[in-house]
Amino acid sequence: MTVFITDVRLGPEFLRIRKEILGRDFPASALIGVSRLMPVDGLLEIQAIAVLPCRDTATP
Repeated sequence: MTVFITDVRLGPEFLRIRKEILGRDFPASALIGVSRLMPVDGLLEIQAIAVLPCRDTATP
């Protein structure tokens, strides 16, 4: 997970919320400070990739 944040002072609060929502087994992540996001008043952007187990469609 990559998180872009416009105010790095909010980093600790984001980490607290992430841990609260995702629990103890949260994914590895990078928190990157940026000067601006789109929309212009955006505070953060989260990019993540999820891996789901393969599902055999032939078996009901």
